[in-house]
This record gives sequence, C-alpha cells and structure tokens, in this order.
Amino acid sequence: MLDSKDLLKGLVEELLLGTDYFIVEVHVSGSNKVMVFLDGDNGIEVELCAKISRKIRSYLDDSNILGENYSIEVSSPGLDIPLIMRRQYKKNIGRNVRVVLKEGYELLGVLEEVNESNIVIDEIEKKLINNKNLKIISLGKKEISFKDISSTKVLAVL
Repeated sequence: MLDSKDLLKGLVEELLLGTDYFIVEVHVSGSNKVMVFLDGDNGIEVELCAKISRKIRSYLDDSNILGENYSIEVSSPGLDIPLIMRRQYKKNIGRNVRVVLKEGYELLGVLEEVNESNIVIDEIEKKLINNKNLKIISLGKKEISFKDISSTKVLAVL
C-alpha cells in the first residue's frame, strides 16, 4: 500500500508531466505538514507553486488521507536546501557551490561540469592578506564523484 507521501508524489508527477519542471522532494511530517519542493530547468514560477498547492489541497480534501487538519507548502528549494538530483546540478552549472565530502572536507568553487558519475568544480581558496584584504585563489579544476559527496549547496557569493 502506498503511503501519503508516495500518493502525493505521484499526483504532482502527473501534474508536471510534459513540462520542464520536476519534483525535488516531497515530505509529510507527523503533524500533517506537507512540503513539496519543485524546480525547473529554467527556474519555477510562484503561479505554478500556487496551482500545484490548490491541486494537492483538493486531492487531500477529497481523499481525506490526512484528515481535516493539515498544511501545505509548495515552493522551490532555497539556497539552504542541498542539491539532491543530478538535474539540479546541471541547472546550476556556472554557479558558486560548497561541496562537503563524506570524508568531512569542504570545497568551494564554481560548478563547471556534470555527468552521470561526477561533477567538476573550478576550486577556489579564500586567503586573508595582511589581516584585511580577502583574496580568492583558483586551485584549478577538481573532479568529484557523486558517491563521495555528502552535500552540495549553491552559494549566493563565495
């Protein structure tokens, strides 16, 4: 039997079929808070999030799978949410990222390439010169296997 998360994910996938939008994550908490994170190859519009939210509300009202007391939040993942899907990595090529490796190391750089098994970043290092001037030094391209990545976040600035 499918749980509420799987049912909602199926509903949203059906609504997004044939578009360049995709589900990043669906979460249903124990207190019946439904959180749906959507993205698109070219970003996502607030109007689409509102439309999906209305469809989910209608489905939940009709099916009563969460009862009467629930809340819904449909949005794009913000900068504080790590990249989860390869498709998210691809759409963020050219952006600044912080990659935390499973070993605990942290790398900063510009996301350059994404393929089936790896990403490539142009790694940088920040150095404080004379205790006042920040200098960014390029360390060159670094290939990182997805299996070695603990998390990757897009940064507004390095």
